[in-house]
Amino acid sequence: RRARALGDRAPELRAFIVKSLRDRYDVLEAADGEAGLIVAADRLPDLILSDLMMPGLDGIELCQALKASPQTAAIPFVLLTARSDIETRLQGLEHGADDYLLKPFHVDELRARLDVQLRLRQLATRAALHEKLATVGTLVAGVAHELRNPLNGIINAMGPLKELIPSLPEETAALIDLAVQSARRVEPTRIACHAPQSTCAHWPGAKCRVRKAGAFRGRTVRTKSARIV
Repeated sequence: RRARALGDRAPELRAFIVKSLRDRYDVLEAADGEAGLIVAADRLPDLILSDLMMPGLDGIELCQALKASPQTAAIPFVLLTARSDIETRLQGLEHGADDYLLKPFHVDELRARLDVQLRLRQLATRAALHEKLATVGTLVAGVAHELRNPLNGIINAMGPLKELIPSLPEETAALIDLAVQSARRVEPTRIACHAPQSTCAHWPGAKCRVRKAGAFRGRTVRTKSARIV
């Protein structure tokens, strides 16, 4: 179930929308724009459906306030209104609204538009996560490379050192062997990248050091349940 925040000045229409969405989503209600702003900031819904005409903060002012806050800027915002003129629609979109639905509307169209916005947000979230994973993988690969260089030097120097000192005390020889063993234990360290093949730059053809350092497996990314205000 995905949650959404819903703000509308008309109690009857708000009740109808809530009833129509309850079977698929967790719905949070707000009677006007100011209440919707408080609910959105407190509960951080996954999508906001708002009427354009409301007392206090109208839909466009509510959208502006939410888009201006880093905490709520990424939440999809859908405007609902009976005004069909192009100027009003452009005004809403220019101030950050992600979609615009005219009254009267069909419930199936409303659900479809909300689902599209939720999918778009989910894709954007995954893309950002994959980019972070790729960056971390490249960073770890660089660190591993810097570690292997001195370790290889230690391993390559210890053998000749033992040969140069034939009468090396047994305890000293044991310490050299221990150092070599420890260096070889760290040297083959493998680095795992969890980004899916379709988005990860570490897969074949990318010439990435991370992939050369170890094996890779894709991972399913879980997202939190959605909320609508």
